[in-house]
Amino acid sequence: MTDTVEFACTFPRLYSNHPRTYMVEMARALGLEQFERKLTVNSIYSYLIEHQELIDLWLNWSADKRSSNSWYFSENDEDWVVGYCPNGPETLYKNKVHACAEFVEIEIFNYLSSF
Repeated sequence: MTDTVEFACTFPRLYSNHPRTYMVEMARALGLEQFERKLTVNSIYSYLIEHQELIDLWLNWSADKRSSNSWYFSENDEDWVVGYCPNGPETLYKNKVHACAEFVEIEIFNYLSSF
């Protein structure tokens, strides 16, 4: 895998199949400085439009998180929600791809800032 956006969008699948050390090394191999330049909501959105099956992957990732202080992505009636638990900001979206792209950007930058 050589693309920063592809790495970000498929992160939950990669994470479940590889140890954390692999993920860190993969991010470093892609060049951490590349993430800030290449990984934008627009670039993620463009990738997800072509790979909408990944949205369910991110919904499951969010639902399976074991941390009470974290960002989440979920469906709420006819809207899509990206918010911070507990008691944090919450944004509603009509477009699930846009909501997912926002969540992916947040999650990846939070992950990268942890190492």
